[in-house]
Amino acid sequence: MDEKNVENVFIAPCSTEHINKDILKDISLESGKGESQLPISIQGVIPIESIEDVLSEEEKKTLEKIYPDGKVKMWGTISESQWNPIKEGDLVVFYRNGKYICAADIVYKTHNPELARKVWGADKEETREYTFFWEYIFFVKNIRQLNVDRKTFNEKIKYEYIDKDGKKKAKYGPNFVPRSFMRIAEDPSKEKIIQLVKKISNKEDKPKSIDLIELDKELNGIMKLALAHLIAGKNTIFYGPPGTGKTYLARKICENICDEDNYSFSTANAEWSYFDVVGGFVLEGNGTKFKKGILLEAVEKCRGSLEKEGRPSWLIIDELNRANLDLAFGKTFTQLDIDYRDMPLEVIEENGEKKEFYMPYSFRILATMNTYDRAILFSLGYAFMRRFAFIPVGSLLKQHKLTPETELEISITEEMKEFASSDFARNLKELIMKVILEHFTKENGEDKAYIFEDFKVEDIGKINEIIDKLRFDGLDIVDVLLYIAHTITNKELVEIGHAILFDAAKFIVAYSQLSTSVDAREILDEAVTAYILPQIEYFMPKLRKAKVFGEKEYEEKWNKIKEDIKKLGLVKTFRGMEEAEKEFKVI
Repeated sequence: MDEKNVENVFIAPCSTEHINKDILKDISLESGKGESQLPISIQGVIPIESIEDVLSEEEKKTLEKIYPDGKVKMWGTISESQWNPIKEGDLVVFYRNGKYICAADIVYKTHNPELARKVWGADKEETREYTFFWEYIFFVKNIRQLNVDRKTFNEKIKYEYIDKDGKKKAKYGPNFVPRSFMRIAEDPSKEKIIQLVKKISNKEDKPKSIDLIELDKELNGIMKLALAHLIAGKNTIFYGPPGTGKTYLARKICENICDEDNYSFSTANAEWSYFDVVGGFVLEGNGTKFKKGILLEAVEKCRGSLEKEGRPSWLIIDELNRANLDLAFGKTFTQLDIDYRDMPLEVIEENGEKKEFYMPYSFRILATMNTYDRAILFSLGYAFMRRFAFIPVGSLLKQHKLTPETELEISITEEMKEFASSDFARNLKELIMKVILEHFTKENGEDKAYIFEDFKVEDIGKINEIIDKLRFDGLDIVDVLLYIAHTITNKELVEIGHAILFDAAKFIVAYSQLSTSVDAREILDEAVTAYILPQIEYFMPKLRKAKVFGEKEYEEKWNKIKEDIKKLGLVKTFRGMEEAEKEFKVI
């Protein structure tokens, strides 16, 4: 949109379904499937050839030039007086069911009653030969989703005009509802609409996937990894030595996904209590008032951002290791898991009214943690760790040299194949697929568990298609993931809960959609490192004891898993196990 060329701004009430049923048989709605909030006739599904019998030669040539794909986007009005001022480059905002749903640039207009009849049908109250709804037609391009509720839009725009004394006056109130096609003639309101559309469009133009920021290759890899975890439903912890850029990474991710000023930031400390994190009642006057803690404030900010901006707002907790997490978070551990977001985070009674606070599906916590102080983290165990993905951030000074063993070709053993063909593995795999589908379709309006609309996976067939592309010599990636977790559990290193597998599988689907080139080994390596390897932390005391006292049983179990990881060519996991073996710690 060139702001200098926008002479007029129009509001167009619309319906998603209003279209002549006779024309539906001539067009396919598949191309408009992803834009179901838009009226059918501006989704770009009407071929020029299906309406050419009611077009003049000039109209046809013009539309073919405007729409090289041969499909038009059109709307219209019954108001000739409002339609007359329309010029190429003007802006139109579409309104429906209490929301301003999208904006578009007007590129052409024509008065064609027969075209209106063919596309939308005739006026039901037709009293003369050529009286139709929307016969004053205009065509649009460059559609931008807005999804701004009526009250918010009205409060931002105010529909102001300048009176004869040069003072601004409000023409309509916050509850104004556009009833018909209208031109916004007042300059203050017109400019505010243009700026609002520009602001939202700029947010839509920001990267939504792998290329969050232009950094060196290694840092972009961490960004991609973190984004996959977040899409898969996990909160994240960036861990590593001080001074490695953990906080910087968390801020950059939030700035790109939530917007620069649309996230919360807090530094943990040892004094944190449930009151500080969630909230509690404080004395006020002759009574009490509930005061929200940092988590509840962030959750409410996220809900407001989803309603007004159509994007989440997140919470960064710096130096998470400083806090007594059990004391600070308490019962909220449950809701940190995305599968329990339908349960209230907090329920309060104030002034005789009950209020429930819910954590949105798309809300995430991004935390940082120094590896020099890890004791408090692992005292919490499974309850806490399961709700976070752990992302190592090392110093750029540290060089990782791969051992010769990890450069071997992938070798799928008969044991792996036999396990994958078992009824046990097949049944568990079927359950995993259902869990993946549930996550990638879980939403409540703008609040999506998978964050971005383009990551939605609507059927099992699509999930199977994604998984089937990620293969290891006859086995797919989930087969191999199941084998690794099953072996670690049954060799009694540590019991891997089935929910860990669900999380890893969701991550695999998210990560594969972010990848321009699909590599099964890379994706599985990241999944095992992030979800399976941290669980082995609890085996480290046994391994240390085995090394000191020569207890071969535990060493043999450890070496068996290492051998399988090596055969699968999982470089990162293998390196993590080697470092854990030397230091007797995983994280």
